[in-house]
Amino acid sequence: MKSSNKPARSIWMEEFLNSKKLAFKPTPLTFIHPNGNESSTIDYIFVHSNLADKVNNTIRLDMLPNNTSDRYPLLTEIEIEMDSGKEKDKNCTSNKIKWDKIDLLQYQECLTKSLQENIIDFENDPNCNN
Repeated sequence: MKSSNKPARSIWMEEFLNSKKLAFKPTPLTFIHPNGNESSTIDYIFVHSNLADKVNNTIRLDMLPNNTSDRYPLLTEIEIEMDSGKEKDKNCTSNKIKWDKIDLLQYQECLTKSLQENIIDFENDPNCNN
């Protein structure tokens, strides 16, 4: 017997969201059963927990005449501030890579390693609005 009234899927989802510091706000029913009835929510908008208060509105687009899917698309408004970067660009210098003079295999290996090790730290990254 289960010790919790929550379905296993819900428990797994909560554990996953917490481990990745993700959040979501409830969304309306998005799945249309073949009998035509709206039956469940199977689509979600996940954001990092630092951005959760920036999600203003999520609506389902149920009035689209050309939607032939068994799911309603979602539209979400997220309030963010973006820096144009123009001030930063003035101080940056561009180093053009001389592709014909580099070891492409070494470059690929270094790039792959860097991308695999690079984890965005939303809490401490100065480019993320906390």
